[in-house]
Amino acid sequence: MNKMRLTEGENRDLISVVIPVYQVEAYLAECLLSVMAQSYTHIEIVCVIDGSKDNSYNIARYYQVFDSRIKIIWQENQGLSGARNTGIDAAQGDFIFFLDSDDFIEPDAIELLCQHIDSYDIVCGGISCVEEHTGVRYPYKKNRTIGEIDFSRKFYAVEIAVWNKLYRTELFREMKFTRGLIYEDLELYWRLYSRPVRVYSIAEDIHHYRIRENSIMTRSYRGDYTHQEHHIHITQVAHSVSEKDRRKRYLFYKLCMKFLNDLDQKDSPKEKYEQFIYEQYKISRSVTCLLLMKCYKMFHLFGC
Repeated sequence: MNKMRLTEGENRDLISVVIPVYQVEAYLAECLLSVMAQSYTHIEIVCVIDGSKDNSYNIARYYQVFDSRIKIIWQENQGLSGARNTGIDAAQGDFIFFLDSDDFIEPDAIELLCQHIDSYDIVCGGISCVEEHTGVRYPYKKNRTIGEIDFSRKFYAVEIAVWNKLYRTELFREMKFTRGLIYEDLELYWRLYSRPVRVYSIAEDIHHYRIRENSIMTRSYRGDYTHQEHHIHITQVAHSVSEKDRRKRYLFYKLCMKFLNDLDQKDSPKEKYEQFIYEQYKISRSVTCLLLMKCYKMFHLFGC
């Protein structure tokens, strides 16, 4: 069935739903069906098969027979960021919605986001976490900020994840995901929301985030020496932002400390990262540095 043709009065903006696909044959059908069932029908579903060796490609082809809005791109494995970038390049829509292939969305997700997008660059919805083995559900982020977002007052006002948001496609014409990076969403967050973007957050939960043992988000990097390299890259990006906006210096210091704690918790090597932030920014766990961090926090909160 072809749903691309519209009658007078129907939704006019084309929405590109970009779905990176890698080794998710057990979940892909539910993901695709949730998009195919959207009440907002003027969408294209861009499935990027990222070198997946399971049955994911055949599953996507099966549903493509029933819904011509599904576009399938196969490529050698480039990782999550590479697959998303391929989807961005292929997207023909006025707006982009990212969806991981083991998650699913509410039937009115796109419609709810579209109700506000005319006045904004990004519209965010709520996320419900779903534990795969227990079925337990809980909010991804408590005490969400609803309405228009002022990032100068609260930089982390919205979820760091990219997949609960509707974006103007033009935002990604010059900005892409960094390939091969752990925490690629966090790095993009610092780059994207340091710009003067207009953002609105709705109250409704639209996205169901499946928590499973073998996903990229929950996989352990215990003992991985290269983990430090990823932290160094994101730290450099965050520092460049904080240099342009002094109110973000506290957030930058806090990020460095978070990464140190993260390496500790994962029992990963941390010497290189520890040395890097000290030599480049004089940041350490010393009493002097912690006192300076408190000063930056006061400036961050009160701008004085």
